[in-house]
Amino acid sequence: MNLKVVHIFNELKFSGAEIMVKAAKSKFEEHLIETTILSTGNILGDFSEELAKCSYTIKHIPFRKSLVFVISIYNFFLKNKFDVVHIHTERFFFFYIVIAKLAGVKKIIRTIHSTFVFNGWLARRRKKMLKLGSLLGCQYISISKNVFENELKLNNIQTILINNWIDTDHFKKSKKETDASSNTQLNFISVGTCSHLKRHFYILELVSSLKKLGCKVNYLHLGSGELEEDEKILAKHLNISDSVHFLGNQTKVLPYLQQSSFFLMPSEYEGLPISCLEAMATGTIPIVSDVPGLRDLVTNELNGLVVDFNNLEMVTKQIINLFTNNSKRIELSENARFKVIENYSLSNTDTLIKYYFIQ
Repeated sequence: MNLKVVHIFNELKFSGAEIMVKAAKSKFEEHLIETTILSTGNILGDFSEELAKCSYTIKHIPFRKSLVFVISIYNFFLKNKFDVVHIHTERFFFFYIVIAKLAGVKKIIRTIHSTFVFNGWLARRRKKMLKLGSLLGCQYISISKNVFENELKLNNIQTILINNWIDTDHFKKSKKETDASSNTQLNFISVGTCSHLKRHFYILELVSSLKKLGCKVNYLHLGSGELEEDEKILAKHLNISDSVHFLGNQTKVLPYLQQSSFFLMPSEYEGLPISCLEAMATGTIPIVSDVPGLRDLVTNELNGLVVDFNNLEMVTKQIINLFTNNSKRIELSENARFKVIENYSLSNTDTLIKYYFIQ
């Protein structure tokens, strides 16, 4: 007998939760889990095509602050008789819990994907909703140690820790050149939405700083978003357009990672970024900001660099020192891949699936 599960998202984007659901397809099939993906974004979302290729059922009910939307979600749950409702959105999450409960759904799960920090009335409101959701039987999952600790500290909510996962059999190292003596170009990559959170302007300023010192730099910028045009303008202003390649969203990230030596992520905060896991799995050395979520993954000087991107001069120096130290680069690259294989493989889905079936 199949278990019917629906995953609730906002707009379906090239982001962590959607990518994990795609990667877990074979595991879900193995356990006879029939999966439906519900987009509640204003538009369905670009990543819907990738999920559809996995033969997932894709539905779209655009979010509205109205009774009509609530009734639509209730009827959707009732008609499909889902065994599990799995909520991935912060927006409206408590009301999805209530609607699922009213529709007779047996298992309600909500994954918390980031280290959310709210203040004032919003913080008090969220804490109350999390508590009420728990009383209604919702089980909360955190995707990293930092997220687990954040929810426990701020909201006194005991979550289930299930680390994010990627397909480590797919994301493998290439035979890229690691000898600095024969490779005189710094090959950078970033993968993520062009947003204030991701702070890509730090990378552009870093490229400029390195070029002024005479370094050859090639920066692959994967991702799109509201600040993409602003970032292109900044690249022109810094006179680095010849070194920066804005490639937009890419369905096949692996080839770009395999030709890059360093993965840059100067984010303001993170949960446990899939893009960083994928980079580390290919042996691409992560250089990340010192924030929760990234500290779960990267230990400074062991499997990458944890830096203060506000100190451009220091980051520039650290990268040059690492680039010219071939043995250290190989060590960090190997350690990065080992960390992901040991902690963030598809085997993590087994724990999630177990909770799906527990009555």
